[in-house]
Amino acid sequence: ARERGSGETLKDIMKSDLRKRISKLEAKIEELRVLNSKNTSLVMKIPIMGFYSAGKTTVFNILTASDRETSQEAFTTMFLKSAWTKVAGYPIEIVDTIGLVDLPPAVVDAFSLMLETVFAAKILILTVDASKGESQFKSELEALMEYYNKFARENGIYKVVFMLTKCDLI
Repeated sequence: ARERGSGETLKDIMKSDLRKRISKLEAKIEELRVLNSKNTSLVMKIPIMGFYSAGKTTVFNILTASDRETSQEAFTTMFLKSAWTKVAGYPIEIVDTIGLVDLPPAVVDAFSLMLETVFAAKILILTVDASKGESQFKSELEALMEYYNKFARENGIYKVVFMLTKCDLI
């Protein structure tokens, strides 16, 4: 490697730069966590969560009169999306989340900020594709409950609505 300055190699400089960038990102993530924990908005936020292709965006579109893209493929929704609606005259923010997939625990940790944001709500809609076979249905339901147990109980969610989707395909 080429040397620059006082014996530092280009490789060392790049490593140092990457460490600084990682440190800045970690600080920003922590800032967002603190902001989420302090979010005491009077507007109710209701996230829709489930595995990919469970019908989350379809439910979101119905509840918010939106026309977001839907697909059978994983990761059609790559970012949290929200829209407003009113129920009995009160504003409600509906949040369409990234579809869950079976991932190793280390990868799930990478989604922890998004999951903490979702589970900061007091009400949560969990969508489950009813058209899948019984074993897949049970497996996904158990996985959703694991997420709930890991994140929701810590954050005080007190209402969970289980929504069976795609019943017309059974």
